[in-house]
Amino acid sequence: MSFTATVAGQYGGTATGTVTFSSGSTSLGIVPLNGGAAVLTTAGLPLGTDSITAVYSGDSDFMGSTSNAVNQQVVVANPVPLVSSISPAIASAGGAAFTLTVNGSGFLTSSTVYWGSSALTTTYVSATQLTAQVPAGDIASAGIADITVQSPPLGGGTSNSAQFEVDTESGTITPPVFGSVTQTVTAGSPASYPVTLPAAVESASVTCLNLPKGATCSYVATSNTVNIATSAATPKGTYLVTVVFTETLAGASSGLIALPFLLLPLALMRKELAKWGVWASACLGLVLLAVAVVASVGCGRGDPTKPEPYPTHQVTSSGTVGLTVQ
Repeated sequence: MSFTATVAGQYGGTATGTVTFSSGSTSLGIVPLNGGAAVLTTAGLPLGTDSITAVYSGDSDFMGSTSNAVNQQVVVANPVPLVSSISPAIASAGGAAFTLTVNGSGFLTSSTVYWGSSALTTTYVSATQLTAQVPAGDIASAGIADITVQSPPLGGGTSNSAQFEVDTESGTITPPVFGSVTQTVTAGSPASYPVTLPAAVESASVTCLNLPKGATCSYVATSNTVNIATSAATPKGTYLVTVVFTETLAGASSGLIALPFLLLPLALMRKELAKWGVWASACLGLVLLAVAVVASVGCGRGDPTKPEPYPTHQVTSSGTVGLTVQ
């Protein structure tokens, strides 16, 4: 906090000398005039309302003087919130509403957890923990959501973000199984996590969420390991990392598998509509034909002179691993 006192003569001229700043009877500091002004910067004011005065010492041309008192309110600024981890960190698309626990520091009773840009109903547990209610609509489809905490001014602000993973719908995926879920390394050293993927997975790529600063991750299919490489700049601490696999599986997606069942009612309806006339029957026939063409394209049909590729589809599944950097 800074205070400025300006000394000027009634008939002009530039004053010299010093200005003593005080809070009540407590001296805050003595500052020499520079161009007729003295500036004091201090962090020593007590909480509450402080009465600040400035006393000019005078010089050979100017008499000393005392300013009027200025009241200054001093309060504790809200801390900037920090998110260290979230639990759970993974859900399946189409799942039910759930309670999210956010761990960190600097939380207030007025802090709010955000899912992307949407505020969640938040409960204060302590300065290091909040809980929030995540509605089912927020995990209706697969993707990644940013979790942050916002605290009001003075101070306060928005925290760093933790990423929440929404996997492909439950029942259509098998999560990866890690042989070792915790590793401890020194900064600059790598950590390796053996992993087993479902037998139906033909290929996979990996993305790691909530990595510490300076760390990267990769997947080695030949050895079935996830490697997290740290750097010398990676801060010490314990981190919960979400490993997201994008997997290519043999076979059509569940939507195409269900297509014959969707076509059956249309075929039966065509028989009923046939007695309405050729026009209605022909229109429905075109609908059936169009859907069938889409299905054939989805299954990889193309040039009949070339080998027909078998259908594949992609899903996302994930798991969490612990990384401690010493």
